[in-house]
Amino acid sequence: MTKGILLYAFNNEVTDYEAIAEWSVKRIKKYLGLPATIITDRKAIAEFGGSRIMHPTQNRELATWFNAGRYHAWEHSPYDQTIILDADYIVSSDLLLRLFDSPLEFACHQSVLDVTGRNNFHSHNFFGRHKFPQTWATVCYFKKNNFTRDIFDFVKMIKENYSHYSRLYNFNRKPFRNDYAFSIALSVLQGHRISNKHKIPWNLPTASTDVEISINKDTITLEYNKHATPKRLKLKGQDLHLLNKISLEKAIESA
Repeated sequence: MTKGILLYAFNNEVTDYEAIAEWSVKRIKKYLGLPATIITDRKAIAEFGGSRIMHPTQNRELATWFNAGRYHAWEHSPYDQTIILDADYIVSSDLLLRLFDSPLEFACHQSVLDVTGRNNFHSHNFFGRHKFPQTWATVCYFKKNNFTRDIFDFVKMIKENYSHYSRLYNFNRKPFRNDYAFSIALSVLQGHRISNKHKIPWNLPTASTDVEISINKDTITLEYNKHATPKRLKLKGQDLHLLNKISLEKAIESA
């Protein structure tokens, strides 16, 4: 069976996602030994997902967010087994290879780890007034079969009827969130039940928008404040989902 990584990269007013994705592909080949496909033809398949403040701790600039068409991944992927990665996920290990050997047909993260120890993401464990458990679409693994096609088709239906689902689950209608759509789709397709059946069996390592980084091969140095005290942390051989795209672009330029 063919295996590979799929990335979506649509530039906006503040972030060069294409450059980040191209840099990510080099690390994917180095640490995972896998081919990678970048979907970047914005005119053809990018979908408007609303305007978002991408870096709330650095500026309040609204940016257009185009990555609302992730449900296309089943048809876009040229592989039998695929991992969809956000472009801002930094691969520094072979950890993701474990997903290809798992018995799961579809898997994504259902828990996140703040690597700085500040618990900045506790509010993201749930969404909406009813506190529905959130699935993270940052990393999604799937095998191509009828069941996983149903998942992506259901996410598409949610995207096309997002206002209805926002009222049903009591969350903000804008911007569109892939995380919410996949959370709802997985629950409904399991008989409106919440389970860990499709959970990636480790936490998603993440750093917030106020964290500055530098990268040297498989070592990521993070600088941030904790309780008003400057801190520095080094991660060696560990993947990282970095929300600070500004710092990531700077790190790529100096790497």
